[in-house]
Amino acid sequence: MEVKSFTLCAVVPISRMAGKLELFKSWVLEGQNYSIFFVIVHDWRDQETENELISFLSTLKSERYAYVSSKFGSPGMARNAGISNAGEWIAFWDSDDLPNLKNVLVAISASGIQDEVLIGSYETFESTNNVRTEVNLGTNWRESVSRNPGLWRMVFRREAIGTTIFSDLLMGEDQLFLIEFRIFERQVKIYREIFYSYQTMQNHQATKNKSLLSDLTRCQKLTRNQIGTLQKTNLIYYQRMFICQSLTALKRLKIRGKISALQQLLIFFNRYGFASTIRITSRIISESSPRFSTQPHSHKKSPHYSKGRK
Repeated sequence: MEVKSFTLCAVVPISRMAGKLELFKSWVLEGQNYSIFFVIVHDWRDQETENELISFLSTLKSERYAYVSSKFGSPGMARNAGISNAGEWIAFWDSDDLPNLKNVLVAISASGIQDEVLIGSYETFESTNNVRTEVNLGTNWRESVSRNPGLWRMVFRREAIGTTIFSDLLMGEDQLFLIEFRIFERQVKIYREIFYSYQTMQNHQATKNKSLLSDLTRCQKLTRNQIGTLQKTNLIYYQRMFICQSLTALKRLKIRGKISALQQLLIFFNRYGFASTIRITSRIISESSPRFSTQPHSHKKSPHYSKGRK
């Protein structure tokens, strides 16, 4: 069976996840009942993860997945290895989250020939307290995506991606990809249905790994340079993405990193005007405390809410 015969290709990078793949296995097994081709990309760091993946994949029909294993060195490079395997539609999912396969496939079936990107709602799930919080796109999807890029709740038409690839960044590579892809200029179709359940408060997540946070300032510079090549159309939303990223760096990095992040932010302010960029920054700060539950388009779900993602 050729990859192009499947409705969706899901690219899943995995690294150092031995003993933590139960959620991943559950939805890959569920996917055997749907028209989904899985590209499992193992960014090799340990033999234990390799062994567990090979053992699990041996139970699946070989024509429904592709397995790639190499030392890619970053999630972005691993995703790039999977893009070439895609058919008409492609999604980028993480192994420690929970995509809603049915909702995504229904959305694809309802898409028009002109649609380049499908974006759904998502939820965060904090397993410690068994709390789910739904986040939809509200009335302005560009503003929502600029605040919470969430690559995993998007589905891309492979033809639209073209030659756009991920960088080798350890953090922020998804946001940079969306900027280079020119997400805010694309033909986007919005869905209120949940595409993804994002699992939070997990110690192995990159956002919890302090050793990876230093890449945030490198990402800042790359993002600032990329925004500098854009036209004025929808520029404010790309600016919001950069400012959100900068505020994250200022919050999480140690003192030397904070200084570097602040320098990048001041360069950005100087280029685009202090008055306008400070207004954008003030609005972002007022919107994001706490990040999810205070937004008018977000609301808590009961612990028994049906599965919908990270």
